[in-house]
Amino acid sequence: MKTEPTTVLCIDDEEMIRLSIADYLEDSGYQVHTAENGKAGLQMFREQSPAIVLVDLRMPEVDGLEVLATVRDESPEIPVIVVSGTGLIQDVVEALHLGAWDYITKPIEDMAILELAVEQCLEKSRIMRENREYKHQLERLVQERTEALQHSEKRLKLALEAANEGLWDFNPQTGDTYYSPRWFTLLGYAPDQFLHHNDTFLQLIHPEDRPIIEALSDYHQALGATHDVEFRMKSADGDYRWISSKGKTVELDEQGRTVRIVGTHTDITRRKNAEQELKRLNEELEQRVAERTAKLEETLETVIQTRKQLIQSEKLAALGGLVAGIAHEINTPLGVGVTAASHLELKTQEVLTQYTAGTITRTVLENYLKVAKESSTMILANLARADELIKSFKQISVDQSSEEKRSFLLKEYIHHVLVSLGPKLKETQYRVVVNCSEDLVITSYPGAFSQILTNWIMNSLIHGFHERETGEIKIDAWIEDHTFYLTYHDNGQGIQPEHLSKIFDPFFTTRTAQSGLGLFIVYNLVIQKLGGTLTCDSQPGEGTKFIIAMPDEPPDHEEKTNERQ
Repeated sequence: MKTEPTTVLCIDDEEMIRLSIADYLEDSGYQVHTAENGKAGLQMFREQSPAIVLVDLRMPEVDGLEVLATVRDESPEIPVIVVSGTGLIQDVVEALHLGAWDYITKPIEDMAILELAVEQCLEKSRIMRENREYKHQLERLVQERTEALQHSEKRLKLALEAANEGLWDFNPQTGDTYYSPRWFTLLGYAPDQFLHHNDTFLQLIHPEDRPIIEALSDYHQALGATHDVEFRMKSADGDYRWISSKGKTVELDEQGRTVRIVGTHTDITRRKNAEQELKRLNEELEQRVAERTAKLEETLETVIQTRKQLIQSEKLAALGGLVAGIAHEINTPLGVGVTAASHLELKTQEVLTQYTAGTITRTVLENYLKVAKESSTMILANLARADELIKSFKQISVDQSSEEKRSFLLKEYIHHVLVSLGPKLKETQYRVVVNCSEDLVITSYPGAFSQILTNWIMNSLIHGFHERETGEIKIDAWIEDHTFYLTYHDNGQGIQPEHLSKIFDPFFTTRTAQSGLGLFIVYNLVIQKLGGTLTCDSQPGEGTKFIIAMPDEPPDHEEKTNERQ
């Protein structure tokens, strides 16, 4: 960004001197205004607000000394350099007395001397201005800090009064200690019942907690050191109450020894008792949950072992989607169960608080028992639902890693696969339609069906419906003349003709972030494991259709040699 040139005002009744000074300084980058006498110069000074003024002493109407005095009174921060040909020492003294920043005699034999004087005065003016601004800033900060400190002190005083805490002020060198009236009444004693000495405090400490107090001296070797500890103190009724003690070192003597520590005592007995009771209730609740979830943990361990077996093969991608789907479905019953448990814990805490305070009523207890029964029922029901989902997941995962044939309801199995893909599908506006008889039972390899459907659907989501907000997937299955048919059709963007012959090749993909193994796996499952045929029909803009035809009961699995390479 271009900066404006520094403005100079030259006031001199000799035209040649004015022009010489103006030409030289303008060549050096300054913007120069000139005036032929003091009166015109003062008018221009007020109009132009120059950064520096050059003024002659001997001028008609208003002389340089009057100009100097006026500038000093109106703008003392503006440097004024007297340029005069008198050369009299009394003129120099008077000019400097009136506030001149420098004095140069005429004739000026070397204009560089004048320029140097201008630069030095401007630099001095800048430094003075910055110092003045810095001083003002410091004064403002001091005022703000002073006001903030006063406000904090007032707020602290009010807070301590409202907190109902006991105050203490301790000198470790003498043992003298001030205890506020509340310090005594916290423990049931009358104010000033004991001497204001550290021995009073020590004799009330529980024997088991004395090591805590003895260690406090190590905390307070430096100014500003703090402590925050909890211990027990003997009350007037002979019982021990839990106390929270907070303290800070606020004064050292000339030898660096701590001579003043101040702090507060707060009675936390009720909180400590509540924590113990809450711990007991939590342990009891955790035990109940552990008993109900033991079977789930066993099943999840089976899932983990199955995942480890699959991690070395291409099936891992399908299993990963399956885990995500089941986890998504399990989140609902587990979330409800956790919410019920949290609600039960909250109600338990409320009842515990009333019980501790001695304000519990029969109605409150009956309501609590009702909430406890409802919450327990809800927890058990949702854990049972989670157990069912995990069993379903277990079956699918075992199928994917198993080479065994079995009979199964096809539509129900397709439903389980779609559930496992729930998170992927629910993120979209895509619709899946399954046309299959409810009682269609086939004897085949269910794991192969799971992998085939998963790869097809993921292929549609990643490729077919890319950059599309809506779409439809249709899955049809039927048996005709001892032949089982399974068709899969999406109305996505279709496959380009030049790619159609390559879609079953390993590692072929049109998206660099994908592995290119999905349809390759599908092809080999259909040909090798199911003993069927697989065809694909696709036109750009009209979607893609896959057709599987296979025996209604494939032969026992035998490795074939026609795997697509």
